[in-house]
Amino acid sequence: MVARQKNILIYIHGMLPLPGEIATGNGIRAQGLAEGLKTKGHNVHYCTREDFVTRNFKSSNIKNFHVFRDKKEFMKTIELVKPVIVIFEQGDGLEYIDSSIDIPIVADLFAPRILESLFLDSKIYRDKILNQMLQFRKVDFFLCSTERQKYVLASILFLLGFYNKKLPIGVVPISTSPILPYRSFVRKFKDLTFVYGGVFWPWQNPVKCLAHLLKTLEKYEKVRLVIFGGEYKYKLDNFKYKNSVKEFSNSSKLIFKKMIPYDKLLHFYRQSHIAFDIMERNIEREVSFSFRVIDYLQCGLPVLTANYSELSKDIDIYKAGWVVDDAKPEKVKNILEKILSNPGILEIYSDNAIKLIEDKYTWDKTIKPLEDFCKKPNKNNILQDFFNLSQKTIKKQEKDLVETRQEVEKLEFKISEYQKLLNSTQTYAAKLEKEKKTLYDEFLVKSKGFEERTLWLESSQKTIKKQEKDLVRFEQEIGRIKSTKWYKLYEKVSSISKKKKT
Repeated sequence: MVARQKNILIYIHGMLPLPGEIATGNGIRAQGLAEGLKTKGHNVHYCTREDFVTRNFKSSNIKNFHVFRDKKEFMKTIELVKPVIVIFEQGDGLEYIDSSIDIPIVADLFAPRILESLFLDSKIYRDKILNQMLQFRKVDFFLCSTERQKYVLASILFLLGFYNKKLPIGVVPISTSPILPYRSFVRKFKDLTFVYGGVFWPWQNPVKCLAHLLKTLEKYEKVRLVIFGGEYKYKLDNFKYKNSVKEFSNSSKLIFKKMIPYDKLLHFYRQSHIAFDIMERNIEREVSFSFRVIDYLQCGLPVLTANYSELSKDIDIYKAGWVVDDAKPEKVKNILEKILSNPGILEIYSDNAIKLIEDKYTWDKTIKPLEDFCKKPNKNNILQDFFNLSQKTIKKQEKDLVETRQEVEKLEFKISEYQKLLNSTQTYAAKLEKEKKTLYDEFLVKSKGFEERTLWLESSQKTIKKQEKDLVRFEQEIGRIKSTKWYKLYEKVSSISKKKKT
């Protein structure tokens, strides 16, 4: 009995890679997951917003592709498709569903956006990433593209409440079709062609290594570097790109081309000889998995890459390119001279590049973690109250906050009244201090006069006492004189004289 096909819905924030159109990572990744799931017997549907629809899409006749305008129409799409799981590329679009949805949700976080935001001077973009992370609580299973990314994601999920020993994370590398196009060195360009392609992202800085490459190429004839680059297909808020080729505009070995449609880009790669993918080391570059390197390898292009990159170990083991110490970009010169002195080695390395893809990076092989989840999809039981993020806790906190605000308002009123009283008291205290000073000054003046009068009085008392002593002494002297015979004679004479006058 043939098992019934399971419907799976993939939301793309953009569009699938279409002939004649510039592709995006979201579209390439969605196509890779879909094709991988199809090899396991699943029936895959796509959906995107109406504003991402292009003229080429309308004429492409892609099956099972749905277009919507808003959340209501998106939910109708889910009702129509009846998927066993819904996949959201990079977590975009999670805002269209409610936490109560009973369908298992998968977020495919193939690029470390939180680390990319470190290199952007854009608060809007960083806020968007942080708000999107809160939407992850709706997700039941996560995908990333490297083991390194898994550890970064595990920390984020722990903080969001996914608190269990086995975190719901699967690693699915960027992958390509197991049926690779025909390749032949006969069809390659006559001039030895190095290629470097992709968006000029702010977190990618290849300038120093490109300088060493071009300086070496100047010594040789019939060699060139072709760079395809520019801005992202869709506008990003407050996003600043850095043109990595401006300072090399005078180089005779450099050809710069703007971004071209994906099918034409891969065709150009197949006719080239070597790909260049060495950039200044940073935390985003260490954790990321490069779409462009997978494109190079599937086109038979051996790659010059940095020793810290996720693919560097495989490239070295398979001899599918050359690994350079990022701290010593001058080593590029030695490798290039070996290649240019023995170009025949390129055909061997080209075959090795294809071999590496066939062995490890085709979507029928890499899809297993997602396929395992599709076999037994389940809803996650995350801790709804972890770090006080549950609705119940939030409502309680809101209630507490209202009560606290009311108490604060009462206290503010009391403080205002106390402040008025304090101001009044301070004013009265200042008045008393002033009166005190006035009284004290008056006291000093009066006390000075009092001291002077006291001194005068003391002096007068001394004089009186002296005069009293003199008076006593005088009276004693008079008494003594009166007692003498002479005084008695004087009194008789005076008495006789008075009688005569009478």
